[in-house]
Amino acid sequence: MTTKRTLSAERLSDAGLQVFDLSETAAQLHAEGMGATNRNAITLRNAPGLRVVLLAMQAGDRLHDHHAPGPITLHTITGRVRFTTTDQAVELEAQMMVALEGGITHAVEALEESVCVLIIGSAP
Repeated sequence: MTTKRTLSAERLSDAGLQVFDLSETAAQLHAEGMGATNRNAITLRNAPGLRVVLLAMQAGDRLHDHHAPGPITLHTITGRVRFTTTDQAVELEAQMMVALEGGITHAVEALEESVCVLIIGSAP
């Protein structure tokens, strides 16, 4: 028998093993609303060396130029986003992922309503 665990406010961020239903969690983000920023996010895991965030963005929303001290990945679950560095821009459709070394300035723009998983690693 398989037990399906779902995200709740009582989840333990220190748990050794966590399982997330990304579809259900994304639906919760949408149900909460996007607010004035046209986005909503929840940190799924915050541990030493690793942070995992589920991010929902409305079309046209933009995370302006910024950088992370450590490496990141951005995995588009649904929708389409444009990921831009000073040197290039790539469009990520559903189920595409980009990886970036730490310290590189980048921006993210939702070209349509999108849900992404952002993974942030520690600086070396």
